[in-house]
Amino acid sequence: MHRRAGSFLRVEIDFATTHKDCAAVFSSFAYNLNSQYSLGTTMQRPSDAVAAQQALEQGNLAFRHWIANAYTGNESTDEVDFAQRRAALETLFPPGKVPKQTPFAAVFGCSDARVPVRQLFGQSANDIFEVRTAGQTMGDECLGSVEYALSHMPTIKTVVVLGHGSCGAVTASVDSYLSNWGLNLGLASVGLRSILQRINPAVVLAAHSIQASTIGVDFRRETDRKRLIDVATTLNAAASAHQLKLLADSVDRTDVSVLYGVYDIATHAVVRPPLRAVDGDAWEDGLAQAPEEDDLLESLAAISVTAADRQPLG
Repeated sequence: MHRRAGSFLRVEIDFATTHKDCAAVFSSFAYNLNSQYSLGTTMQRPSDAVAAQQALEQGNLAFRHWIANAYTGNESTDEVDFAQRRAALETLFPPGKVPKQTPFAAVFGCSDARVPVRQLFGQSANDIFEVRTAGQTMGDECLGSVEYALSHMPTIKTVVVLGHGSCGAVTASVDSYLSNWGLNLGLASVGLRSILQRINPAVVLAAHSIQASTIGVDFRRETDRKRLIDVATTLNAAASAHQLKLLADSVDRTDVSVLYGVYDIATHAVVRPPLRAVDGDAWEDGLAQAPEEDDLLESLAAISVTAADRQPLG
């Protein structure tokens, strides 16, 4: 429903009862377009870390709901409007004006072209400060980029490390590990070796955790190899989140939450390991807090093995 009030065009969405799961997201998209153009913002910025996490998680829920209905032809008018306005806002900065950067989140993720960070979180231009490398491998340039964002953008309320299923960099690191660091490393350039080596600690921890919890593991078997890739992907993201938590504390941004998650390309869901290790527990929707200590990664590995057994990541 479009309503003109004075000089403002306000866009409101009446959400159908069949879309209750996403109501919090769609009903919050009320835009003052004149203000938006002058400030370069797409929606009211979350005021704290909790609100920022909720905005990302609810945005992913809306994205998943829209994608599912788009492929079945069951899109509601509200969802079509949501998609069209989000697409338009990617480029609708006012002519002749350069808005300030006002992201509410920084996301460190993989370069994979199948992972559209802003869209999968239901956000638009100027909402997310993105840093991306293959396998979201953490080097000095990445740390410096996130440090710059935290030091110069007070609007940022959360930092997210986002891994994803079927990651080529993690898969290559796993295969190098399984070949005793033979063929892949021997053929790789210095740059590619650096990527594989940075992911290797997560692969080693994942392998040890799977072997400790499962009898008869054989990583030459595709199901066991896939489990290793999924657990290593999760641990790689968690370890990077731990590093960024230390960074945020070092620049006195204790108001910022540091989170991690894994994007399942097949389901479009951002998931995290279950909060406790119980047989049969699968991945949970949403983002997880960064581990406070390195040694917490071992318990996280065991929990991730349980989830990977139940539900492989796509």
